Amino acid sequence: MLALVDCLLRSIHEPDASTALLGEALDCLQAIAETDPAFAEYLESQQISANSTTVSSWSDLLRTLALLDLASVDRGDSCGTDSSDADLRNTAYNTIRSAAHSAIRLREMQGRFSRGLEEAKLNAIYNFAYGISHELNNPLANISSRAGVLLPSLERADQKQLIQAIIDNAMRGCEMLGDLMLVARPPTPQPDWLDLESLAEEILKRGTHWASLRGVSLESIWIPLGTCRFDRSMFLELVWCVLRNAIEASQPGDRVTLSGNVDSSSLVVQIDDQGSGLSAQALGHCFDPYFSGREAGRGLGMGLAKAQRFAQLLGGFVTLENRAGRGCRATIQISVEHHPHSSPSKIQSGNRNNSSSGLVEVKSD
Repeated sequence: MLALVDCLLRSIHEPDASTALLGEALDCLQAIAETDPAFAEYLESQQISANSTTVSSWSDLLRTLALLDLASVDRGDSCGTDSSDADLRNTAYNTIRSAAHSAIRLREMQGRFSRGLEEAKLNAIYNFAYGISHELNNPLANISSRAGVLLPSLERADQKQLIQAIIDNAMRGCEMLGDLMLVARPPTPQPDWLDLESLAEEILKRGTHWASLRGVSLESIWIPLGTCRFDRSMFLELVWCVLRNAIEASQPGDRVTLSGNVDSSSLVVQIDDQGSGLSAQALGHCFDPYFSGREAGRGLGMGLAKAQRFAQLLGGFVTLENRAGRGCRATIQISVEHHPHSSPSKIQSGNRNNSSSGLVEVKSD
């Protein structure tokens, strides 16, 4: 019982408590159930098996223990325990219940604090971007337009290249401001019924072109077909931001694999690359605006921040994790609504060059 209380208290300090810690708590549940029939009966009344395999998250476990009340199934007499043992036992279970209540309350407080902090951060970003945009957008636009007027009059190729660099960097500054405001105050999603096959084709066409420019191979296993309802432009930009990040993290000759699947309520896209992976610092800050794990000048650091923001608006999330061996895996999940006359189905695997739809290129590892 003390070990279980210890797990509950440790989970308070780990809002995203690991699977290993949850497994440790479930082992404690099983050990208690094996020695206390009343506790085993309580677990059964909560539709939890003796080995607790039906508990899949900390929320499930905490809700179960917060309701812990053995009075209705107390078998102290039948278990041959005296009154002092029963009092000690009840005290222990009350401690477990109190620890579960404390964990629930603190998790709720942590959630509210995190949401409030995120909202305040986005408001600060928006106010900052809105303020400097008035001071910088006009000068940048003037630089770009005047350089554009000068460009046709130049004859030397090196001079044209220099002027074009001025235009590109002026537009890059405008893009940075625009992306920052977009992350802080994105548009409201406009869901519509969309054909997943056409979306896959658009994503792969753009991704294949970008990958080929960098000597990277893009392979895809796009399973979801059918019609679903969500915001088209927001989803395409979300996937593109993550896919471009994977391609740019790769070296010539590397492979990026894109896969997609759909179930009754969500669409999941997974992108694997063969880059160098992410450091602990990068994993902790990769979704922060303007954070970039690459050297200066290689990226704006807004792509993943924008992707996460769009995913949240679409009822989902983006996660990044290092793959065993080499590279990184990005997982995109959004909530979708299926058309009543459409159901997900699988397409046949084949070589993209020989596929009539041009959608699928599958190579087994």
